[in-house]
Amino acid sequence: MNKLNSIYVSLLALVVAIASAVMCFMNCQNSNSVDVEQTLLDKPEIIVKAMQKYEENMQTIFPIKPLVKSGDLIYKDGYIYINPKKLYVMNEILLKLI
Repeated sequence: MNKLNSIYVSLLALVVAIASAVMCFMNCQNSNSVDVEQTLLDKPEIIVKAMQKYEENMQTIFPIKPLVKSGDLIYKDGYIYINPKKLYVMNEILLKLI
């Protein structure tokens, strides 16, 4: 590729970058901000539908049995809780899940 072609490609890339920045800026100015928290409070069925659609059992995804045996987690009434006596090491417990 000679120098003239390099200049043309560089100019084209610059034009595309400027056009992208302008389009992004215009879309940001025109978009209405949405308050996610308020939307979920107004329509709690969104959460229920998502949970039903993507319901996964935490026990099948993450290895929680050793953490329950060690007392880091509590399994009660179908829910998994972090042992209140061990909240100070919560990050360490969560890292063990990963």
